[in-house]
Amino acid sequence: MEIDEKILKETVHCRKNFECLRAHTEFFGRNGRVERCLDGKVHIVKCSQIICHYKMSFGKYIICNCPIRKEIYQRHKQ
Repeated sequence: MEIDEKILKETVHCRKNFECLRAHTEFFGRNGRVERCLDGKVHIVKCSQIICHYKMSFGKYIICNCPIRKEIYQRHKQ
């Protein structure tokens, strides 16, 4: 999957070397799947990555602000 260079440059804190791009099908199938998207801005995910600078806990939910994950979601949402 190709992602716009601008979005890649926005993802400066990725410590996983853009893992979601290499295996986006598996990424969405298991780990990292967007459970809900609120107003196109807040992405609630199912994610077991321990260290990620783009995720944050919000009560019992995990919110992801990763520009790449958001772009992948926008392309594959139904």
